Order: sequence, then structure tokens, then C-alpha cells
Amino acid sequence: MSGPKANGKANGSRVLTANRLREGDVVYLTAKGGWTTVLDEALVIAEPEEEERRLAEAARAVADRKVVGPYLFSVEPGPEGPQPISQRERIRAAHGPTVGSTLAAAAEGR
Repeated sequence: MSGPKANGKANGSRVLTANRLREGDVVYLTAKGGWTTVLDEALVIAEPEEEERRLAEAARAVADRKVVGPYLFSVEPGPEGPQPISQRERIRAAHGPTVGSTLAAAAEGR
């Protein structure tokens, strides 16, 4: 298993994400060191020293087989919590498919 990665901008606010090993759910690190599926509950990290400390924490979670593939991604403040900057992270935060139900229905001949 590979360890955590620091993807994204060198400066700015970022969130640490991974996938829960058992279910594969997208999860975010919280201020208390737990993992949540709700982006609004994620710890927003602004300092490089904090990033390093939290990446080490994520590496322990990988070693303990709680999560896989942890990495940091850039966010900006929003009215309801952190908002992902990249399209990839917006899709992951939505917890849903990128294909609409009308397209799926058309594929099934409905």
C-alpha cells in the first residue's frame, strides 16, 4: 500500500481525504482524528506543518487498514463549509454517479 500524498497547491486551505478500506466510501479527516463521509465536517488545514502532521496521522490509518489512498486537496470557504476547487473532488464529495438517471434510463430502453 502506498502512503499519503500531498496533491494540490503548496499554499492555501486543504482537506485530507481517503477511501474507507472496508466499504470504499470517500472519507475526510476530522479535527478529532476520525474520518467522516461529510465534507462539511472535515478539518480544513491551512499550515504546512499541520499538513505534515495530518499526513503522518493518515499514514498510521493506512497501516492500521482503516483507509487507503489518502491525499490532500485544495478547498475554498463556502457558505456551508469547505468547497472543493477541482472537478474531481466536487464529484467525490457528491457521493454519486456522474451519469444522470435519464441517461441510465435511456441505456436500459426506458
